[in-house]
Amino acid sequence: MKRISIIASMLLTASFSASAQDAAPVDVTSVLTTLKNIKKKQVDGSKADKATLAQTFMTKANDNGASVVYYEEAIRATKFEGAGRETTLFQAWKMAESERMKSSPFRDGLHLHLLYLGITMQRSSGVAVKDLIPTLINFTQQ
Repeated sequence: MKRISIIASMLLTASFSASAQDAAPVDVTSVLTTLKNIKKKQVDGSKADKATLAQTFMTKANDNGASVVYYEEAIRATKFEGAGRETTLFQAWKMAESERMKSSPFRDGLHLHLLYLGITMQRSSGVAVKDLIPTLINFTQQ
């Protein structure tokens, strides 16, 4: 029995070796070109996603009501989503924080924070610093 298993393993090894030798050589240039194309598509898609996110932050920052709703949804997603009694816990949090979220300092801080995130995402998406200077000057004057 032991001889049969040894012979079988020798035959399998020989057949794998023969098939490996029969395979056509790998075209390294083609593989590298394909990988570069995949990476370029991924980078381009990432830049587009970042630009879209930057635009979302900038739009939300310029509308107090939308920025607070956006903040509330971010809190729901990060603190309460998936928790048992998600809606109940979130509503309790929202009631406890409602006065603070109505205050002018909170809304000003939220506005500036969203603008900062928008500028950061613009830069991350590939916008040159020289093109961001007017936006940065406007940001620092607020």
